[in-house]
Amino acid sequence: MLATVFSDSAAQIAYFIFRSHQRRGYAKEACRALVAHLGEEYGVRRICADVDTRNVASIGLLESLGFRREKTTVGADIFKGSSSDEYRYSFIVS
Repeated sequence: MLATVFSDSAAQIAYFIFRSHQRRGYAKEACRALVAHLGEEYGVRRICADVDTRNVASIGLLESLGFRREKTTVGADIFKGSSSDEYRYSFIVS
């Protein structure tokens, strides 16, 4: 899990969970704690995450945490030899 904090009170997060540890709630718990930490310790008010449109698990995780899809980038990256699209999700820290 990692976060980049920007000077405009925004942050970008990324995470990776090994397949053998998926669907156990670890990512949700860690993301929830990171969101709170970024808000409390760094004054972050908006958090973004980019996710491959085919990554159903990450999309479900972000949406379950209250992140909202705000845009789609077609041809955002090359993954395993093919072009991939990405969704940008954002969360407003209260």
